[in-house]
Amino acid sequence: MDAVTTFETWSIPSPVRDSLSKQGIVTPTQIQQLTLDHSLAGSDLIGLASSGTGKTLGYSLSLISLLDKNENKDKSGLIIAPCEETATQVHNVIKKLTSKMTGRWKPVLAIDSEMADIGLQESNLRKRPRIIVATPKRLEAHINSGIAKLENVKFLVMEDTDRIYDLGLSDSIDSIVQALPTERQTMIFTSNLENDVNDISKKLTIDAKTIEAGNQPIPEVVATTEKEEPGRFDALLKGLEAHTGTTIVFCRTKFRARRLAQRLFKAGHPTDCIHSDRSQNQKNNTIKALGEGQFRVLVATDIAIGSVELESITHLVNFDVQEFPREYLELVSNKDDVLAWVNPETSEQWIALQKVIAVAAAERVAEIQKQKAIARENGELPQRPKPKKKQARPQAKHKPRQQNVQTQSGEVNGNAMPAAYDEDEDSQIFFQPSVEEQLNQLDTIIKQKVRPKTNAAYGNVNHKRTNHKKRPNTGSRGPRGNGNGNGY
Repeated sequence: MDAVTTFETWSIPSPVRDSLSKQGIVTPTQIQQLTLDHSLAGSDLIGLASSGTGKTLGYSLSLISLLDKNENKDKSGLIIAPCEETATQVHNVIKKLTSKMTGRWKPVLAIDSEMADIGLQESNLRKRPRIIVATPKRLEAHINSGIAKLENVKFLVMEDTDRIYDLGLSDSIDSIVQALPTERQTMIFTSNLENDVNDISKKLTIDAKTIEAGNQPIPEVVATTEKEEPGRFDALLKGLEAHTGTTIVFCRTKFRARRLAQRLFKAGHPTDCIHSDRSQNQKNNTIKALGEGQFRVLVATDIAIGSVELESITHLVNFDVQEFPREYLELVSNKDDVLAWVNPETSEQWIALQKVIAVAAAERVAEIQKQKAIARENGELPQRPKPKKKQARPQAKHKPRQQNVQTQSGEVNGNAMPAAYDEDEDSQIFFQPSVEEQLNQLDTIIKQKVRPKTNAAYGNVNHKRTNHKKRPNTGSRGPRGNGNGNGY
């Protein structure tokens, strides 16, 4: 790294270098240097790098530089990301880098999202863009529908490959690879090579160069609490006051996240939150504001921000989740001053201990119940009273209908109209009127609505139109006058 100080070392397009300068990016990170060196030389890559190391910028610069070569003018590149958040972040990086380049350089984003415009995705894919950033499921759907044509893809990049397979997307990857040309350059980035990741890396690459950078130990634990939520909140406030810097607090549910963010804000800590109910644009704006220092505490549920590179993050707080999302641990594991603040009850050791205690408690309860049963048999304890059988609910007795009972509304066919349900005073059971009674009641109601009564019960009804405005008697012939001075 000592020999390389700027991005001028590589054949990066001038508009892209200008974009880097405007963003204040001058010196490449280790993973960026290694990626540019090997990819521009035409080698397949397997990059072992955590989030936050700058790998996204590294392979984005490599992909743009490769596609800008004369021999690749009719070729395109494909970037596959595990989720919409990661894909959106990658898309934004490339969009910013290629903003001043002419031609079909605007990257196309193809993701699964409630906010995504599938019609717009299809329209953009038909234009044969130079770069496509996509999630596996959505890209597979576009391939099956015949919208996405990948025969010109010469460069394939897989971001967070280990997470792609953790999410069970291997079948979609297989379908996508079958639609790609066999002659291509492949770059695979992952945080580990465990299980299927190692096999797929070997399957998709040829004589790949393995590069590694940016892996450091998980942040140190500096504070713990095993109290219930009120105690946790007090401990959180003390921790935020003792350790200044940008902090991400993880909650188990979106309701808890919203409530905690409100409490922190009222306590004097500038706070915002992100959860599943917020749109992707809202999440992006919130993350951007956090990076710009508009607030210092972000409350979040277990969502994947992916390759977001926030240099200002200094602390992680596990408020009530089972464990930190792996993406965030990787995000901060490359910083020397990062401290993680966790609760002991969420650690594996604590959970294991709680299980042991629960088993012991259950065994103790069973032993006590056994001893009580023996004591009752020996007469040392009174026998447990048998539960009383519930008495059957008494049968409802229908009150006989009374004939010729005069009601306020009168009689219909000699039967009294029931104004309400009949009630048996003894059983307090309410009876539904018979079908005949209901029909009679409905018939009377209809008659009342069609020709309302004018007695005191219904009020006097006057259908005569009243003209409150008195017309002046001018004596002139009006539109409806008769000319005799009487107007109408």
